[in-house]
Amino acid sequence: MVHTLLSFGLVFIGLFYLALLMLIFPLYVHLDLKFLHYFKQSLLVSFINPHIIIFMAAGLVAVYYLFNFIPGLTLFFFGSAIATFLMWSTILAYNRIENKKRNMVSTDDRHLSKLGGN
Repeated sequence: MVHTLLSFGLVFIGLFYLALLMLIFPLYVHLDLKFLHYFKQSLLVSFINPHIIIFMAAGLVAVYYLFNFIPGLTLFFFGSAIATFLMWSTILAYNRIENKKRNMVSTDDRHLSKLGGN
């Protein structure tokens, strides 16, 4: 029983570590925060958009298999292809969060204007 709980805990810690690694560099480039806030922000983005993290992992596997199929391109394009895909996915996740935030603010403003107009 304890072994099973520790195994699941270790798997979740490992998954969040991988999510942190996939998001930390694009967020470092995209945002201007204090050093420890990058880690917090990347974990928050991964909690809010877990489907994007799964998409990023699947994309990394696809890029790996593509370059494994065509090994001559690996030297020139592997790093930039991974970096481009991770940056694009992270910006997609971050824009989704910003849109949700903007919609919440506009909804709150509409509710406040209705209350003030009565």
